Amino acid sequence: MLGMLVVATGFAFTACSDEEETPESPAQKELTELTSLLFLDDTNQPAFMPTEDDGFYYTNCPSEEMAIKQIEYYTKTPGITNTLATYQWKGDNGYFKVTPGNNEGLYYEVLMSLKGKTPFTVAFVHPGYENNQNWVVSRPSGGYAGYYRWECGKCLTLAAPGYAYSHPDPEWPPQSPCIVCDAFDWHPKFIPGDERK
Repeated sequence: MLGMLVVATGFAFTACSDEEETPESPAQKELTELTSLLFLDDTNQPAFMPTEDDGFYYTNCPSEEMAIKQIEYYTKTPGITNTLATYQWKGDNGYFKVTPGNNEGLYYEVLMSLKGKTPFTVAFVHPGYENNQNWVVSRPSGGYAGYYRWECGKCLTLAAPGYAYSHPDPEWPPQSPCIVCDAFDWHPKFIPGDERK
């Protein structure tokens, strides 16, 4: 009896182990990585600077070259071109569309349509663009959920949302260099509150 119990327990353990160790498919892994880069806390709130337009966000880049590198980073897609193009993610994870900007300082607008999430657009802009006459989308005045992110001092890429925080003097900046430009120059960047939520 004892022997049979040991064997039965072994089979049960093996079955559980097999279930737990099933590896993610490339498409599942990609979706997990994209969600962690593009959204806050696995929610439907994109991890970029908000505007009054519910589906329009922006982020800063010092140059067009860095804008391309940021797009490649946020979309997990190498080989982005500087022309109008649509790219498909693995499996049925969705797509993103890159559109060159038509104003000085607006490098690209990227429509993100990721599986299970509401589509939204991110403008990749020069830091001064949001304060000039070409900026036509108002920023929210704040008051809700303003928070900080770590921003690379060289290329202005925002660290992954996991490094978001509410206190102005955090103790732990990212412990690795920027994945876009390889600099190790992290600075706090305030993301304004969004009264829409």
